[in-house]
Amino acid sequence: MAFDGGIFSWASIFGLTMVCIAIWLFIEIKRVQHKIIAVALIILIIVGYIGVASVGKNNDVKLTTIPGIFDAVKLYFAWFGTLFTNVKTILSNAFSLNWGGDKIKHKT
Repeated sequence: MAFDGGIFSWASIFGLTMVCIAIWLFIEIKRVQHKIIAVALIILIIVGYIGVASVGKNNDVKLTTIPGIFDAVKLYFAWFGTLFTNVKTILSNAFSLNWGGDKIKHKT
């Protein structure tokens, strides 16, 4: 059987191979994306736990009582508000930088 034309031509086999590779790559990219999200969530949970434990220890917050839980929630939202304020400050400073560089031509 020669690959001279029809459905068994080299062009059709090449096209079929490219479609199979594209489908395989699409599936692999989805799998990697899910792994990245899973790792990011695990890191977020670990960092969150360490943060809550250290803040609770440093500020003498007791999570075994109702007032202690309210104190922890207040502390969390105060920290979260400060986080947004810091991000706003960093972004506003980054936007005000001269990203275009010098417009002056240098003599060589």
